[in-house]
Amino acid sequence: MKNIDASYTRKQFLIGSSAAAIGLFCGRALLHAQPASSPALSATPESADNVPDFPEHHAQFDRARVKRFVIAGHVNPAAMKAMLAEEPHLINGAIDWGDGDFETALGGASHMGRRDIAEYLLEHNARMDIFAATMLGQIDIVKAAVAAFPNIRACARTSRNPIDRARRERWANSESRVGISKTACRSTETRTMNTRLLVAIILVSLSVIRVTRANDIAKQVAPIVAQIQRGDYEGDRAAMQRGYDDLKPFTGDKELASRVRYWRGFAQWRRAINGFNDSVDPKELEQNLKTAVEEFKISMEKDPTFVDAKIGTISCLGYLAFMNRKDQARAKELVGQMLPLVKEATDVAPDNPRLIWVRGPIFWNTPPERGGGQDKAIENYQHGLKVCSKIKLSDDPLEPSWGKPELMMNLAYCYLNANKPDVNAAERNARAALEIVPYWHYVRDILLPQIVAAKAKAQ
Repeated sequence: MKNIDASYTRKQFLIGSSAAAIGLFCGRALLHAQPASSPALSATPESADNVPDFPEHHAQFDRARVKRFVIAGHVNPAAMKAMLAEEPHLINGAIDWGDGDFETALGGASHMGRRDIAEYLLEHNARMDIFAATMLGQIDIVKAAVAAFPNIRACARTSRNPIDRARRERWANSESRVGISKTACRSTETRTMNTRLLVAIILVSLSVIRVTRANDIAKQVAPIVAQIQRGDYEGDRAAMQRGYDDLKPFTGDKELASRVRYWRGFAQWRRAINGFNDSVDPKELEQNLKTAVEEFKISMEKDPTFVDAKIGTISCLGYLAFMNRKDQARAKELVGQMLPLVKEATDVAPDNPRLIWVRGPIFWNTPPERGGGQDKAIENYQHGLKVCSKIKLSDDPLEPSWGKPELMMNLAYCYLNANKPDVNAAERNARAALEIVPYWHYVRDILLPQIVAAKAKAQ
């Protein structure tokens, strides 16, 4: 940080800134658990070809025996108990009905809605699963499973086993079904339908609960975001810091984490920009920008499709490169991090008004022969305003929608500081920005007075 140049103004800053362990323990446990005769793992254990052939420690059960036990688990508690008494290790035996449709006796009992059989199996060390928990009404277990692993909602048991198939075929011929009376079949079908209905109700309820919870949290976060944005416009760095701190309790929310992290990054990013109006120590400003980059990085990790987190990162890296411009190696490193993000964001969302705003200084500082220049920068901002007139702003207060007044502010700045100034255009854009944000400290108290003074001098 000793190479930071403190001799610059907000003007230079605005325009010049864009110059550019569980798996381990499991692995070791498996390795130590193998007998001396087992094949040694190679130096590349993640290779697709490196799957050791572990020895079988006990004789396998006869498939027909496991099949009979699983079938008994569907409908015949007496047979199931007798087989389990003879061989307790059958308890978690699974049969493959075909195409990977594996089923245990507990799965069969759950499928048929047989609480009596399921409870007996669980008492004898059957492995609980979400289907059994649902059938038994163990809502807390289902809620916890769905909350921890949302994709479990897409998991479904198929019903292609012989009992179901034979029962359907015999029902069509008005026959008894695999030794089960029609009345019993109706009963088991009703239980099965009730179980499926219960699963659907639980999963829908959990989805509603998650959405409701997310909405409740969003309502708590929205005023903090508004506080940060107003603090930015008012030049209130303390308010932005409070907003940053107030968002911390919400960073762990899975549904909103990417947006919460974005606004925390936004608060630090804008603290740095506004800091130049207050002659803040450049070391503090650099730390603000570094913190912002970290927050934006986490935001991108939480939602890789969230372009605005990339945009914030691009701007912060540009500012950091400018602040470290006397350290060419560091500045080059920062620009090297920035440029791929510029390309990614431009490829995905070329008409994002905030991206257009961030790219403006790049055009301003790039020579015309390399595709930049002052005219190109002004054209870029004008294009951004046209885009703003066509897009519909999001109703979600956590989704970034700023950009239009910022484009106007930068247009005003460019018209004022161009090689051939146009103070009338500068004033027009500055006042237009203030119509949208009347309390904008920088435009109202700094930029507009500069424009008015330049206009008076020109007259």
